[in-house]
Amino acid sequence: MQRSNLKLVTHPETFEQNMSGSAVGVVFFESGDSKFPADSWYDFPLSIFTWWLAALDQENEVAQLVFKDGPYLVELSSSGLNWVFQGIRRGENKLPVFEAVIEKSVLKAQIKAAAFAWIDTLTVQSKHPEGIEELRIALRK
Repeated sequence: MQRSNLKLVTHPETFEQNMSGSAVGVVFFESGDSKFPADSWYDFPLSIFTWWLAALDQENEVAQLVFKDGPYLVELSSSGLNWVFQGIRRGENKLPVFEAVIEKSVLKAQIKAAAFAWIDTLTVQSKHPEGIEELRIALRK
């Protein structure tokens, strides 16, 4: 499988704060016309970016990037300098519904850039939702 043009798409301007104080907003992966979990997927970016950075920091041969909302996760398998990326809908089948290849450093850089964009947006808005400090700590590693 050749490297794809996979990118992490997020829109901090879609920020909403739910009743528990968590930030929610648009975050999904895109490669060409394919989107995972879905176009304009709403999730909990502060939490998932913190989890994803921790998973990548372990430098294992496999990693999982779990979405907090819905039955979705990404399974990553190491292939040299790349990750083989499989978007999975958990359930009976657990079959990949989305596949791509991305350079390891590029994926981590995209997650960090998205995290910083969220933090910058929330700081400008003087918002301090649940999970923002944990994400700041994860970004320092």
